[in-house]
Amino acid sequence: MVELTIDTCVLLDGSGKGVAHFYESSLRLLREFETDQRLRATIDEQGFVTHEYTSNINATMFAAAWLKQFSGRITKIKTCPLPQGLRAKLDELHFSIKDRRFVQVAIASGSKIIVTRDPDYSPDVMRNLGKHCGIRVFTAEEALAYIKALPPEEPIPAIARPEEPRGE
Repeated sequence: MVELTIDTCVLLDGSGKGVAHFYESSLRLLREFETDQRLRATIDEQGFVTHEYTSNINATMFAAAWLKQFSGRITKIKTCPLPQGLRAKLDELHFSIKDRRFVQVAIASGSKIIVTRDPDYSPDVMRNLGKHCGIRVFTAEEALAYIKALPPEEPIPAIARPEEPRGE
């Protein structure tokens, strides 16, 4: 399973309501959910990410339909406060308070991946997220390349059933 913490900007870009330059790659990433069953989106149990999504996405956007279509593959994760050392470093780097919710979700996820094109994720921020928590920050294009490079999931072998004795 590949858990992606998807920033709102990727949903907006894929809906044609964000930055035009990122439209195609964001849409391709979101459409990858149609064919790759390993993919899961992650949000927080507290609802901060959901609130962020609903505050920025209206019902007529592709993102709204995508969130509804893949609601069964959106995992709610229990998050914790940021580690003190990381919080101090993010403060020093003037990292957005709002974007810290996505960091908290990524920390708690299995894959520790944030997909965004937000300039708040500067090289210094990304370096510190990796150093303190093992988080990788990808653009939609980079995330799609990462997913495509993963080996295919091994099918689960069927359990062999012993033959039933034949009545003779």
